[in-house]
Amino acid sequence: MDPVVLEDKDFDGFAVDMWACGVILFILLAGVPPLELPALTDPRYRMIQAGKLGELMDVWEMRISREAKHLLESLLKAVPEERAKMEEVIRHPWLTG
Repeated sequence: MDPVVLEDKDFDGFAVDMWACGVILFILLAGVPPLELPALTDPRYRMIQAGKLGELMDVWEMRISREAKHLLESLLKAVPEERAKMEEVIRHPWLTG
């Protein structure tokens, strides 16, 4: 679940959907979810929130392309307004290449 949903704030449903797409894609590529729960008690969530998803993937030695890594990083941003939009995702090199 997107952290903004848990915070019980107004949120952009499309941005929440992009987070969910990022989680699903991460699971498909890594075989495990990127975090246990979207809370500061989860060390993996703290890394994602700090913009260090790439470091997390490096620590896990995920063997994925640079383009796939970039797409995941653009979807799993803690700040909803900074996440990739659907238009950007469908034109992303990982999907079009």
